[in-house]
This record gives sequence, structure tokens and C-alpha cells, in this order.
Amino acid sequence: MLDLVAFAFVEGNIVLGMIVVPIAILVRPQLRPRGYCVKERTRTKIIGAHTVIFRNGKMALQGRCSSCGSTVFRIK
Repeated sequence: MLDLVAFAFVEGNIVLGMIVVPIAILVRPQLRPRGYCVKERTRTKIIGAHTVIFRNGKMALQGRCSSCGSTVFRIK
């Protein structure tokens, strides 16, 4: 059985309408960012991704490869 969540659209003190949706629709799995591992020559999931800024001003995600543990970058 799915639990239901109600959302009310309120403007001031007047309720304009309500929507009831299952919780399963609201919960989305978080996708891990993927990057290219140079050591394995494959695209892998990035573990512990965080944003870094290079000296030239470009932003990138930096983390670890999910299988070999080497450093992986994905330039944004």
C-alpha cells in the first residue's frame, strides 16, 4: 500500500485546491555523477564528488573512481 501526501495550494488564507499524490512518485533515486577513468579507460561513477575550480576558472567535479579508487574529474 502506498502512503499518500496532500499538497494544498494556498493564497493568503484561501485554499485554492489540493492534490494527493503517492509518496513513491516524490522519492527519486539520487544519481551519482559519472566521469571518465583514465586508468581503466571507461566511464565510471564518481564517489565523493565535490566541486573544484581550476586555475583557469573552469569548474569541475572531483572524486574517486568507484572500482579502482583513482582520482576522476568531470569538467562542467
